[in-house]
Amino acid sequence: MLYSGARPAEIAQLAISDVRQDHGHWIMDITETSDDDDDESVKSVKTEGSRRVVPVHKELVKLGFLDYHAEMKKAGQSRLFPLAERNSRGQMIADYSREFGRYLTRIGLKKGRGVSLYSFRHGAFDALRRAGYMDEQFNFIFGHVSGNKVTRGYGVLAQGMIEHRVELINAIAYPDLKLDHLQDESRNAQVAEG
Repeated sequence: MLYSGARPAEIAQLAISDVRQDHGHWIMDITETSDDDDDESVKSVKTEGSRRVVPVHKELVKLGFLDYHAEMKKAGQSRLFPLAERNSRGQMIADYSREFGRYLTRIGLKKGRGVSLYSFRHGAFDALRRAGYMDEQFNFIFGHVSGNKVTRGYGVLAQGMIEHRVELINAIAYPDLKLDHLQDESRNAQVAEG
């Protein structure tokens, strides 16, 4: 979420086949359709405009996201996060999302409302604004439809060709965020396995 701006459920429901290369770039295909017939794989998006292609951020590659994807594929998983569950109302990871907020309260990072799992998504919006982009330039990458109904209906190409999408996603940066320890853990795990 921090490096894609995707909603929690959109990430949690990704299928292995949703992460793939497109014109030489790794992407996440966020969609409500599934390649699998089993009921657990039924996916949904918030709105029609929420269906979209989001490039995999270069920082996620460094952190081992593609290695994790390859491991899940090799293990025969159909879903990228096979432990992600729907609640009794069919909402993907809603229980986890609620518990995440409670966890933040328990460790003293949250008092009352405000900080939540969605804060990662909001951070991606702010990162693109810090990078100098206007909301109208990147809303489509987050699944927000912009433009009026007339202009949205013209043409057949989706907004933002893949190179433009890659540029936008890779502009998401958090200058004070230190993730080196995660990269070291990923490398150490690979060395131990290899």
